[in-house]
Amino acid sequence: MNHTFKGLAASLLAIASLAIATPATATITTYSTLAAFNSAASTNTTVDFSGNSFVGLNAAGSSLWNTNSSSGFSLNGATFSVAGGNHYEAIVAPAFSPSLYDRGTGNQLHAEYSQALTITFDSAITALAFDLSSIFSRSGSVQVGFSNGDSATAILGDPYAFNGFVSSSAFNYIVINGISGDYLMIDNVRFGSNDVPEPGSLALLGLAIAGLAAAKRKHA
Repeated sequence: MNHTFKGLAASLLAIASLAIATPATATITTYSTLAAFNSAASTNTTVDFSGNSFVGLNAAGSSLWNTNSSSGFSLNGATFSVAGGNHYEAIVAPAFSPSLYDRGTGNQLHAEYSQALTITFDSAITALAFDLSSIFSRSGSVQVGFSNGDSATAILGDPYAFNGFVSSSAFNYIVINGISGDYLMIDNVRFGSNDVPEPGSLALLGLAIAGLAAAKRKHA
């Protein structure tokens, strides 16, 4: 292998490495069904707000757990917090008020009136899904901002609407805008990371490998 080929090989490999290491502008793909989301994403954590994580919830005479802490609370690798003057996050059991909270999904997270909900993840992820509603209107949509600079629209449903998102660039938190005059409800938060190079990066890597092979043939 002569010096010219060595230099060309190093340049091509550097281009390929740069393509993988430097992601393009993030793009968000949305999914309205769990089946479609599962076919495109690999998630490994689900937070359904059940179990024994909340002291007093579902104990005799209790169907509500809440905190007014600005730092929120953490569960299974995710931290849930509410912005605004009242940092109120509540895990509500259906028995608290069946007409409002019995959505057929068990316990759920209730965010304060008109306030945004932030979900911060312990590790960067690329895939996220959740069921979204509100206490009263149970319809319409809200905007979701991602820490990688992208944004998407999330739908509210009755009893819940499924919202799935897969990003081309990793993110470590999202902000779900609050609903003016209503309370956000969220359940079954699923998240994970695919760790797959972006299509553009793969294409550049392929070109680099092809160029390397052609240069090798030329100098053989």
